Amino acid sequence: MMKKAVLLFLSVLMLVSCLVGCTVPESTTEADTTETPAATDAPKSDLSFRLTGNAVYENGVLSAKRGKTSYAFFSDPVDGDISVSCNMKLNSTGLAGILFCAKDENNCIMLSVDYSGQALVLQRVTDGIQEQLGRRPCLIQRGSEVPIRLEICDGIFRLYYNENPLDTDPYPKFESYVTAPAGHLIGFRLGNGIADYSDITVSTPEKTEGKTYTNPVVQGADPDVLYYNGVYYLYQRIADGSNIFRVSTSTDLVNWKKGNIIYTHDKTSGRSAYMSPNVVHINGKFYLTFAAKIASGKHRIFIAVCDTPDGVFKHTDAQLMLHDDVSEIGGHIFMDGEDIYITFARFNDGNHLYIEKINVTPDHRFVPVEGTLTLISSPTESYEIDEYGKISEGGIIIKHEGYYYMFLATGHYKGHYGGGYSVATNPLGPYTKYEYNDILTHTSYMDGCGDMAYAYSPDGSELFFVYHCHAAVGTVEPRMTCIDRIKFVPNPDGGPDILSVYGPTVTPQPIPSGSK
Repeated sequence: MMKKAVLLFLSVLMLVSCLVGCTVPESTTEADTTETPAATDAPKSDLSFRLTGNAVYENGVLSAKRGKTSYAFFSDPVDGDISVSCNMKLNSTGLAGILFCAKDENNCIMLSVDYSGQALVLQRVTDGIQEQLGRRPCLIQRGSEVPIRLEICDGIFRLYYNENPLDTDPYPKFESYVTAPAGHLIGFRLGNGIADYSDITVSTPEKTEGKTYTNPVVQGADPDVLYYNGVYYLYQRIADGSNIFRVSTSTDLVNWKKGNIIYTHDKTSGRSAYMSPNVVHINGKFYLTFAAKIASGKHRIFIAVCDTPDGVFKHTDAQLMLHDDVSEIGGHIFMDGEDIYITFARFNDGNHLYIEKINVTPDHRFVPVEGTLTLISSPTESYEIDEYGKISEGGIIIKHEGYYYMFLATGHYKGHYGGGYSVATNPLGPYTKYEYNDILTHTSYMDGCGDMAYAYSPDGSELFFVYHCHAAVGTVEPRMTCIDRIKFVPNPDGGPDILSVYGPTVTPQPIPSGSK
């Protein structure tokens, strides 16, 4: 699978030029043990505003009459950390939202709620010219109140829009570094009567406590993680002559130690363009699946075996390839009890995902079960189609509450690579794509986010995406590996839980739970 040196975030985290300058500390995988006390200031609700256009503030509600685009700014400028909460009710189509780090409505950062596009849009406005910094697909409804929260704390902003009332601890939709100038303004865009804001409160935010990590955690592309006997094994593709795949080890998902080269290139094989190492433990053996190009120019999925998770993987004499008559990449194994499945992408006017049930024989052959080959995903949505082609690949599956969630890598790794998911009640499908994909998407501070694997925290209480990203926005290689929290939250409409992701992050995050 084609996927997405130190990460150069300093050059791409300019969230406000002139008005707002961003500063980003150097990325590190070392834990920061700094601790600070939580704030205890009571929220303030006795607020006053400077109103423009047809904006009014009556009975604790900001609203605007039709006729003019209207704004409301706090009368008091902001000189320190702040948390602003409110409920937003969308009345009609158009853009509305919250402004911060503002001189006025023409020079600010703005979170816009786009009903027509069913998305949240983070924008920088400079002399009235808007520049998109990020976009998140999101359920947006008219007539219902949705909690919004803005936090600026320790040089980091976090923007929350909680469209799911059953998510009691929502992740921020956007988070990054910001240098807020002294005396900046915070306000609300009411538009032409588009939105009302109520229950507005201002308080001092709580500061991050405890040990933290910062993405990226290690360099490398095409990550896959195996947890075995208390150790995480991270498999990645590398570019080092005949050395193709490397394993690194960790006990906390954050601090990684380079390990062995687990697979090297055989110059007589005619293979090239290796990608996507995946390792699974079956019946006491460790199996490596990967994709490579053969002499004919077609891709194949290859299989190798080892007695340990960090040793040198060798091909079996009995079988070298999964299939020998079709071009395909991927090779992710999913085990559902005693049943074993493999997913892979085939080429046919784009990349299409398939799944097939297999048996693993005592002599280490992967034998497809006749009649189980099933097409489960094709590139049909806008986030799967870009200037490089039509791409739906990935295919890692996790089972949750009786449902099968399949992670999708969407778009081309050279472009705005992203990540979504689909859901089924059976491993063989049919799968339904989540309506608000991509759930892991590019921003102005991280691009090429995708190819997600998953891992639980050391104590098993938290779930993480393990994915790669571009070295910097506008520079694909060397790709970097990151981790970010994900969770399942109840669906207010019933049906399967919704998978929510905290990221992509470039700011300090609490280390995985149970880490020492």
